[in-house]
Amino acid sequence: MFSSSVVRFSPSLHLIKYSREARAVQRFRSGECYPRLMREELLAEILKLSPEERIQLVGDIWNSIPPEDHPPPSDALLKEIERRVARAEANPGSGIPWETAKAQLEKELEILTRK
Repeated sequence: MFSSSVVRFSPSLHLIKYSREARAVQRFRSGECYPRLMREELLAEILKLSPEERIQLVGDIWNSIPPEDHPPPSDALLKEIERRVARAEANPGSGIPWETAKAQLEKELEILTRK
């Protein structure tokens, strides 16, 4: 994650370098590294996009994050997954084929996009 161009024989130099990098990461996360005006201009440009374009942008940003950096699923999500798995296992024949589900979703999406 951090650069490894640290002199190996000096732990104090490593500590200084690490603390600088840690502060830089902290400043980046807090937004301090971008001038406020730049953040405001960027947000203003984003808000000019249509809702569909903003949703696509959010998806693109999310997809740029490696899976190992994703936050862990919430307890509520894990509970819901467990509930669905239990229901599917209790009623193995209750599902529908993927082709049928996909067709239904496409039909619903078509109806929603006409409005």
